[in-house]
Parts: sequence; structure tokens; C-alpha cells
Amino acid sequence: MQALDKILYKIKENNKVLLIFDYDGTLVPIVEKPELARLDSETRQVLEELSNCNLVKIALISGRDIKTLQELSGIVNKNILIYGIHGGEILKNGKIHINVSDCYKKIIENLKNSISDLNELDGIYIEDKQYSISVHYRLANEQNTQIAINRFKEAIKSQEIKLESEQKINIKSQNQCYFRFQEGKKVLELLPNSFNKGSTVESLISDYPDYFPTYFGDDKTDIYAFDKVKSYNGLAFFIGNELVQPADQAISIIEIRDFLKKAKNLTIDKSLR
Repeated sequence: MQALDKILYKIKENNKVLLIFDYDGTLVPIVEKPELARLDSETRQVLEELSNCNLVKIALISGRDIKTLQELSGIVNKNILIYGIHGGEILKNGKIHINVSDCYKKIIENLKNSISDLNELDGIYIEDKQYSISVHYRLANEQNTQIAINRFKEAIKSQEIKLESEQKINIKSQNQCYFRFQEGKKVLELLPNSFNKGSTVESLISDYPDYFPTYFGDDKTDIYAFDKVKSYNGLAFFIGNELVQPADQAISIIEIRDFLKKAKNLTIDKSLR
């Protein structure tokens, strides 16, 4: 039995499941311009209908900020949990909450101002999420890509921004703002060290202990979440052509959509009995 079928079987047998999804590259295809990654209406409707079933809890954890994620996905159903900036932002009762010091916001603002001219480079796009910042280079040629990467790293160093590797050796780090530098698909990102998909997944599992945990993602940043789900004996799915450890199965976006439809139909069948 394939891993996806195991989830459907659990729903069929009245077992509760927790479905956690990344957004870009998972629910929607990767697109050349990040601002065009909109969720299709059919998938959105299936997600919202499925979230109304008490056997299924759905959560989205994205690197995007919540406001942008809501605009792109069009999701308004309060049964769907939404986390932005890798879990740093949480949407509760219609309000966005961020549990981090304002010092991060000031540092990101200064960093953004120091590299704002990179936006003038063909194919480079700077995404400011207030508490984190990303440099996208999917549309850039090799020369502009290298310029952007070097400038971003140099700016972090010149402004003496503290990274997580330094935190581990600094016993007085509790009251300081530490960041994590990470690479994704054609994107570099600087974000608060505490913003981590793995810790967010662990918090979700703790909040819903009776639900079987699963995670769907397509990027390096999702590895943290894969590891955490597996540590709780859940299932992890990598969206791509080849399996990436420690995921259980490599699947496509089309397969996700098909899976969601089957799961929804199962819940409808149960409600009609």
C-alpha cells in the first residue's frame, strides 16, 4: 500500500488525520514570478470542504507572510490553520500573531535598505516580510544571480547580523536577535532563528495529539518538517520526481489534488450514511 493510500484508509476507518501542507511547489506549481502563485479555485474548494470534516485537520505552513498567503490562496475557512514565515506568524481568531522581538524587524529593515538597489537587476526580486527577507533569482541570468548572492551575504556580514551558529557558542545569547540564513529553490532567505517549520509541526502535533500527522513539501526548508513528522511516526511526502529522505513517497501536485478529492469523497460518503 502506497503512503497516500494509508491516509485514505485511516479516514475510511474513522481515524483522525492531520494534513500539513507547504504552499509554493506543493499546492501550487512553482512560477517564474512569486506574486503569481495563485491557488486554483477547485483545489481551494476541496480543501475548505475537507476541513469541515471532524476527521481531518488541515494546516498550511509557508515561507510567505500570512497576508500574502491569504491573498494568493483565497482561503477564508477558519477551520484551516495558517502559518506564515515558516511558522513565525500564526493566524488566530482572524488576527496575525508574531512571537518574536521587534529587534528583528529593525534589523531586516536596515538590511533591506542596504540591498534595495538589487531590485534594479534584471530577474532579481526582493521580498520583504518585515521580520524576514528573501532574495529571489529564478528569472536572473548567471551574472546577476552571483551579484545578488554575493551582495546579500556581504550585507549580512557587514551589518554584523548574528547567525544561529554564533548563538550556539554564545552563552549570553538569550536577549539578542539571532537569525538563520537558508537557501531554497532559487531563493536566499534570512529569518529569525526561531522561525522553523519543524518546531511549528511539533506544536501542531502537540495541539492535535489524536490526529495522525502528515506533511507535504517540496523544498530544503521542508526537511525540518519531514524529520519532525517522522519522529512522531507520521508520513512525509516530497513533491518532486525523486524521493528525498526522510520522506516516505515522492508525489506530484496532480497526485496531491487527486488525493484531496478522494479524501473529500470519503468524508461525504460517511456523512450520508
